[in-house]
Amino acid sequence: MRERRERVAGRRDGRPDADECAGRHRNAVRPDTHRSRHPFAIGTGATARHRQRRRPYAMIVDKVNASGPKPQTAQALHPSQPAVPADASQAFPADSAFEMAQNELSSNPGEFASLQASLSGIDKASYTETVEDIGFAIGARARDARALKEGRADKTRAKAMLGKLAEVATEHVDELRARVPEIEQSPAPYDEMRRAKFDAGEMALVLAACLRGGKLDEKARRRLEEALSTVMESEEWVLLLFNRLEFGPVGRAGLAELRELYRRASAQRPRLAQWFEQLRGLADRKRKLKTLIRALAFELSAEGPATGAQLAAVIGDLKRILQFLGMEDHCERLARSLHSADVDGDTVLGLLIDAVQEVWLDKNWIADRAGALMTDETQQYRLVQRLSEVVKLLPGDCFNDDEQRDVMLEAFSSCLDMLAD
Repeated sequence: MRERRERVAGRRDGRPDADECAGRHRNAVRPDTHRSRHPFAIGTGATARHRQRRRPYAMIVDKVNASGPKPQTAQALHPSQPAVPADASQAFPADSAFEMAQNELSSNPGEFASLQASLSGIDKASYTETVEDIGFAIGARARDARALKEGRADKTRAKAMLGKLAEVATEHVDELRARVPEIEQSPAPYDEMRRAKFDAGEMALVLAACLRGGKLDEKARRRLEEALSTVMESEEWVLLLFNRLEFGPVGRAGLAELRELYRRASAQRPRLAQWFEQLRGLADRKRKLKTLIRALAFELSAEGPATGAQLAAVIGDLKRILQFLGMEDHCERLARSLHSADVDGDTVLGLLIDAVQEVWLDKNWIADRAGALMTDETQQYRLVQRLSEVVKLLPGDCFNDDEQRDVMLEAFSSCLDMLAD
């Protein structure tokens, strides 16, 4: 009774009680300070146009795990007014699908949305349309307790997702099955496909298609399942699978570069600027990075939860790839704004990476490099000015220490003063 009288008295005094305050706090809506469409800011938006043109196989994971968390809609992710967040510290292309992926990676790696495994070629019309086919999310799933106890990897989810891929990649499946038309009746399907020069990714695709379609007797199904389990023991079957889906039968020629990048998920990685330089040297870079992203995402999504160092390394590699794609996009935009036939995005990206790795960076170094690219001093000024803005937004692990960014910005500022005189 005393407590009730005190509460009533508090209301008479015009002061809300504790329960009312808590209720108001729960119902309060905090502004989302991270939503932005500024060209040099981190965002979480995905275009409605991309959502409208999604292909039938873009929601493979959702079909397999319909009860899982749902991806946010494009409408919910788009801001109504452009704004630059005060705490923006990294550069990513505005209004792009991989901004959602970056947001998932940095803020909530423990939950999965959907794996949008687009299998078509790249749209060459623009960079944004190229990379918006890359959809993925990462997190951990519960593994079967008995499988964990016995030390076995749970392949159920991987096989289900693989079956969905085989169902939509009919052109690839038909081409491969023509080489082994009677594989369902083979007493040793794995050995037969090896003799036919199939790699592990091609084997996985064909076996998944056989198991998903057609009527099989118990013995044939068991042989195919055993063959698929053997294939999935390979360390590279996922990479080989997505390499085949992206590049077709000619994709083996460039596989060495992909293997090198893929294996870095469990190895010591170089500094970010060195990583950017290595990615910049890739031939057919965008398609290979798209393949790598899909392979890493599929591995984390389908093959059970990675833990410890492996999980940290794979997530780190994915974030680095996204950071590189973001910087590449900004450099391409910068180059287009200069309207110079002698300067393209790759040239600007190379200059930016060189500047980060230059030990004795000063105004003269910057002026010399800008002058080597273009003779017009006004254009040189514009290039240096816009590069300095990109430096402000480079990921922190691009630099050796906290002071390096400040030293670079001071050098760029001095160069601008010199060019303005």
